[in-house]
Amino acid sequence: MALREFPSTAINRQGAQDMAKLQQEALLADADCCTSEDLVAWAASVQPEMFLNLGPECQIILYLDSLHRDDSEFLTGFAVANTRSRILQSLYVHPSRWGQGVGTTLMRKVLPTVDSIANCPSSATTFFQKFGLKQADVRAEDCAQVPEPAAKKTRSVLTELAGTTGALARGA
Repeated sequence: MALREFPSTAINRQGAQDMAKLQQEALLADADCCTSEDLVAWAASVQPEMFLNLGPECQIILYLDSLHRDDSEFLTGFAVANTRSRILQSLYVHPSRWGQGVGTTLMRKVLPTVDSIANCPSSATTFFQKFGLKQADVRAEDCAQVPEPAAKKTRSVLTELAGTTGALARGA
């Protein structure tokens, strides 16, 4: 396991695609979040451009696991924090690693830079509350890239983002 921190300007196209894929997988696996129609619509709205268009005030923290056979890294989870507004814009963990401490590790790393969280699935509210985060009064310029469920807007805590490779930073 490795944590890597990057400015949002370091994300390349492959990294953005990986993050979008992971976020979609996490959203679709969260049946408690909202209706299935809303989940499908929310996941479909997640596009790599969301990550490519993050402002320079955003910091990205990646949780990477390695494959023992070749030591290559792959994305298991990530967090996006707006350091200017101190809002956690998103935090996503691959469903195969839920309940294994990945989200907690990411939260401990990002917590010194955030006070509140943008919209999130209601199923994640308890997780973020245990870290003392409150729901942010989100302005469009703080969180424009974070999609919400199409019909049932479950505002509580966060939005997780995702991917599956270590090729997230330019030049990496």
